[in-house]
Amino acid sequence: MGRYFTLGTAAAMAILTLAACDIPRDPRGSLTRATGDTLRVGVTEARPWVERAGDEPLGVEPQLVRRFARSIDATIEWSWGSAEEHMEALRLYELDVVIGGFTRATPWRKHVGLTQPYHVTRFMVAGPPGTPPLSDDELEGRPVRVRPGGPLPGRVRKKGAEPRLSDTLHADSAGLVAAADWELAAMGRDTTGVVLSRARHVMAVPAGENALLMALENALHAADVAALLARVPGGAP
Repeated sequence: MGRYFTLGTAAAMAILTLAACDIPRDPRGSLTRATGDTLRVGVTEARPWVERAGDEPLGVEPQLVRRFARSIDATIEWSWGSAEEHMEALRLYELDVVIGGFTRATPWRKHVGLTQPYHVTRFMVAGPPGTPPLSDDELEGRPVRVRPGGPLPGRVRKKGAEPRLSDTLHADSAGLVAAADWELAAMGRDTTGVVLSRARHVMAVPAGENALLMALENALHAADVAALLARVPGGAP
C-alpha cells in the first residue's frame, strides 16, 4: 500500500512540477493557428538567403521555411516587402515569420522574437590554392580584393590591408580576396585563417510567441544549411 502511495505521490508531484515549469506557450496562439492551416511569412530579398523570382521566393531561407511548414502541415502565404514593413507587421502579430538574411545584430531585436542563430557565416581573407596561413601582421599593407558596399572593406582596412574594390570576385583571379566562407569555398580558395567578422543568421517571429519560436528553432537545427549554401549558383552574389 505504501509503495503504491509513494509512486502515486511521485507522479502527482511530477505533473505539478511540469505544470509549474515555463513550458513554451504562445499567448496569441500563433503555432496552434498556423498548424494545419496557413503560415504567414514576410520575405525581403537578400541573396543568397532570399531571392525573388516573380512572386516566388527562392534561396536558403525559403527552403528552410518550407521544411518547417511541412512539419506543421501548413501552407505558406508569402508577403514581399521591406524589412521595416515586415518587422512592424510582426510586432502587431500580422505575420508569423519574417526572413531576409537577418542577423542577431538587427536593430529590431528588442521588438520581435529572434531564433537562436541557425548558421554562422565567417567573412575571411583567402587566396589561390596553396596560399599559406597568414597572421594579421603579415596581412598588413597587402592588397585584398573585396566588393564595395557594406562593412567588409572597412574590416579589411582595420586589419591593416588595402581594400581593392571590385564588383566581382573571380575564382581564377590572383591575389587575396575577402568574402563569406561559403563563397570562398565555392571559388576553391584557400583561407588564410584571417577572420574579418562573423554574422549569426536568425529568423524573426512575434515577440512572446515561444511555442512557435521553439518549433521553428527545432526545424532549423535539423537542417543542413552548409549543404544549401554549397548549391548557391556561382557561389557569389
